[in-house]
Amino acid sequence: IANFINALSKCANTINVYSTYGNHARTIQNKNDSIHSDNMERIIPFWLKQRLQKNSKVHVIDSEFYEFIHFSACGYNIVCTHGDLDRFKDIGVIVNSIFSKKYGKTIDYTFSGDKHHLESFEQFDIESALVGSLCGTDEYANNKRLYSNPMQTLCIFNHEDGKLCTYNIKL
Repeated sequence: IANFINALSKCANTINVYSTYGNHARTIQNKNDSIHSDNMERIIPFWLKQRLQKNSKVHVIDSEFYEFIHFSACGYNIVCTHGDLDRFKDIGVIVNSIFSKKYGKTIDYTFSGDKHHLESFEQFDIESALVGSLCGTDEYANNKRLYSNPMQTLCIFNHEDGKLCTYNIKL
């Protein structure tokens, strides 16, 4: 991950790195016995900061909101999360409720990735996207018959319209 970010920084002025955690690296594998935040994925930002500390173009941003990533693109509020705690059709309204009440921020877009396929849904002017997985289908997904090509999602935003387009880049 650090090598990729470092190489990418040669093509960009600034790179902000955000990280969330989900259900893949919990310390206790039985989800009924685990605490969601007790997760090895939480080490990734710390490790990336150490590895990339001499690259002034890269900024590893700590999450202020538990497993949620919050940022703004062209004035639009975006929340990303792994999605393992959420029903996809409800995520926009639930996340907007949490962020409106707790942090005073209205959410325009959500992105999550737990369900191993592409999907989008709009409700109450909140657009939610379920994005593909970098690794595609793993053994767990295969056993659930959840298939997806390895991919990443790129969204282009502008100030007037918000999200203009989405590119699902197959890897």
